[in-house]
Amino acid sequence: MTAWTLLALLGAATIIIAAFHAYRYLVGLRKIRNELAHFHYVQEYDAYMDAQPEFYIAQPKRPYGVLLLHGFSVSAQAFSTLFEPLKQAEINFYAVTLTGYGMRSPHLIENVRYTDWLRDAIDAYDLLAKTVDKVHVVGSSLGCALSLILSRYRPVNKMILLGPALYLEPELNWLVRLGDLPIIRTIGWWFYPFYTKKLCVDQTGKSGKLALCSIASLLRTFHYSTFPISVAPAVDQTLRHVDLKFARFKKLYIFYGEKDEVVDINSLFTLLKKNHIDYVSKCYENSSHMLALDYDSDQVVKDVIHALQEDLHTEQTESTKIS
Repeated sequence: MTAWTLLALLGAATIIIAAFHAYRYLVGLRKIRNELAHFHYVQEYDAYMDAQPEFYIAQPKRPYGVLLLHGFSVSAQAFSTLFEPLKQAEINFYAVTLTGYGMRSPHLIENVRYTDWLRDAIDAYDLLAKTVDKVHVVGSSLGCALSLILSRYRPVNKMILLGPALYLEPELNWLVRLGDLPIIRTIGWWFYPFYTKKLCVDQTGKSGKLALCSIASLLRTFHYSTFPISVAPAVDQTLRHVDLKFARFKKLYIFYGEKDEVVDINSLFTLLKKNHIDYVSKCYENSSHMLALDYDSDQVVKDVIHALQEDLHTEQTESTKIS
């Protein structure tokens, strides 16, 4: 085989791989547009009205307010069931839509860093803090990890974690960790630039990874089922930067779904006990991962409001003792 033949083969292989990547990329973009077609899109500034942040001031200056930090592949609307109850209770709140979400174009989420999300959280905290004396934080899924990181830099009064994705189930954990490796990520990006997650279809318990149990909630809540795999480093770095030794909060609540296939909740409880951190927890038997949108959402909302307003006591409370 001559050098020219070898170069020709390499050139042909490069063209084929590039063409395959372009095809897969366009397929991913088409999926995103089709999945989000029923939401209100504003082409002029590439944003979905259904995913806008929600900022509410009942009456400055209030004794406390709530910062709401959503998880992966959703938006501020992951807390939509909490908005009206918080307003009725005259509680100031800020539900953030993190960098990269709420858009049709994936160009920001493809290049997002965990520090972008942390900066979003800190900026939102500082804005909300101007209207209240104390700030409570409610995190959902990956937003729970971000909430704990935030507490290293800003004091949090009550920390309420919904389906905390601090420890992922092994399959998901491997996917995230492998996606953070440059070589694996580059190869994967060329051949499969987008990943489409599975979704649950009923209450039988046969839910897929990263699932929402309630189809009704799924259809009316802005979310991405398809997303670029290049976001994996930001997810991995968010999880790696959680360090409970530096977290600052006065009270911790952990709410989780019995059917959650995303979170390894027992590993989190073990870590809390190891660090002698007191907490209150409650399990919701009909729910999966996204508690505020799932079958037990009404009770979850009541419990969150109750926890914000006073101490929450349930028969399912577990706690460790502070040394």
